[in-house]
Amino acid sequence: MAGDGLKAGFLGGKAEEPRYEAAKTLVWWDIENCQVPRGCDAHAIAPNINATLMKMNYNGPVTISAYGDTNHIPSYIQRALSSTGISLNHVPAGAKDAGDKKILVDILF
Repeated sequence: MAGDGLKAGFLGGKAEEPRYEAAKTLVWWDIENCQVPRGCDAHAIAPNINATLMKMNYNGPVTISAYGDTNHIPSYIQRALSSTGISLNHVPAGAKDAGDKKILVDILF
């Protein structure tokens, strides 16, 4: 995060409002279109998201859900993500934008 322009407690130059500091943060991740990069330690993804939010003064609970065809995600990556609290949601390949639609349904309900 060094050199990325983010400052603890600030986003766009403004301090976060105290009412949002403890708010729950939900992350919906389209893992098919935004895969775990080669060489990236999948164990570090959830801790990095949490650390970045904390630096921005968001200290509430974080829920991360990944959506995609789990048959196309290597098992070692699935285990790493699951072990750090990331929920994997299997969305069978085939239907156009199936993952995006499942994310939208989960956001709405």
